Amino acid sequence: MIPPSTHVLGQGKSIGKDISQIIYNKCTPCHQKGEAGPMLLESWKQIKGQSKLIKYVVDKGIMPPWKPDTAYSRLKNERLLSESERKAIADWIVGNGSEDFAPASTSLGKPKTTKNELTISSPYFDVPSLKKDTLMYVKVLYHLEKDIYAKSLMTLPENPQKVHHINSTFLKYPTNNSGAFFVFDVNESGKSGRDTFYKSDLICADNWVPGALMKTLPADIGYKLPSDGVLVFECHYPPSPKPFRDRIKITISDIVDTVYRLVQHSTIGSYGQSGDPYPPLIIPPDSTPYFMCTSIAKDDLTLLNFNPHMHYLGKYFEAFIVHTNGDTTHLVRIKDWDFFWQEYYVPLHPIKIEKGAKTVVLCRFDNTAANPRNPHLPPQFVKQGLKSSDEMINLNLDVVDYRNGDELMNY
Repeated sequence: MIPPSTHVLGQGKSIGKDISQIIYNKCTPCHQKGEAGPMLLESWKQIKGQSKLIKYVVDKGIMPPWKPDTAYSRLKNERLLSESERKAIADWIVGNGSEDFAPASTSLGKPKTTKNELTISSPYFDVPSLKKDTLMYVKVLYHLEKDIYAKSLMTLPENPQKVHHINSTFLKYPTNNSGAFFVFDVNESGKSGRDTFYKSDLICADNWVPGALMKTLPADIGYKLPSDGVLVFECHYPPSPKPFRDRIKITISDIVDTVYRLVQHSTIGSYGQSGDPYPPLIIPPDSTPYFMCTSIAKDDLTLLNFNPHMHYLGKYFEAFIVHTNGDTTHLVRIKDWDFFWQEYYVPLHPIKIEKGAKTVVLCRFDNTAANPRNPHLPPQFVKQGLKSSDEMINLNLDVVDYRNGDELMNY
């Protein structure tokens, strides 16, 4: 990362270095070699060559992309530009661009290589030419010498320019017969075989979107990964005229001998451990209905991060906590849901969810012909399901058992 400037933004002889700090922190994670951005923004020359386009997308608020409503809640991993940052970039470009530009970092958004890490990769697999957005599920059976504890996860595709997002899930094999869901091996239609897993079998999860940074945890908290397990990559591919080969990997870093508290992954909503959608998730054609999911905490918990999820008909997503004293904590509100931008969000500080507190999810869908992303034209009845042409409501949570002072932790 570029070190913070010691003078007022945009003033003095170091304006180029001020701008580089902004660009490298907010733009380069996507726009560097091996990432999803369509052009490189790693040097003065590259940025100067794209200056008109940069000014346009910054002025219009198109880039950097960030969906949550900042008037509702503020989040630690925001990619937003402040008004002063927008103005500094515009003034710098209009002023013909100082060449006093700090050297680019080439590792933003990528995991650092350390001795205490390992990588689990899928085999190479073929992605056919695609006429529409497609979800492909890739299953990896893995074996380690022993159970491991880790504090950081990072999912990365080999072809980031050809992938929209990836959800990574560590699972154990099914142990009961309730709450089943299916994981399809590579082919969403299931023709290449499928496995049945259960709600209780999910261990932890990660995801990748363009510009995603490594998912890290506070000091005494970590993930426990069993020596034998299943890793499932849910890959969202946009339309592509040509077939290609891909491979997905997840890097597990900061491996330690033990941690004092283990991350627990929980899902509220469709196929989750609690809070089934109400009313049942059936969306008639030509309708824009609301649905709600509510989960009541059975123990005192600390919320570390969370991930909202809907499909193409989703239009509005809101999540908040109603505490036992009547206070409300806003988690996230997305007023213009975009299936193409789904990621984990990190609160400014961990949030206490005390026993008896309600976590509430409120969603609206648009199953009309006016929805440009509606996969069914004319609109049809849509029910809950795992295919992207079905619908879901999920709030995925990473939590730990609460301890006094968790709200003050930094990470």
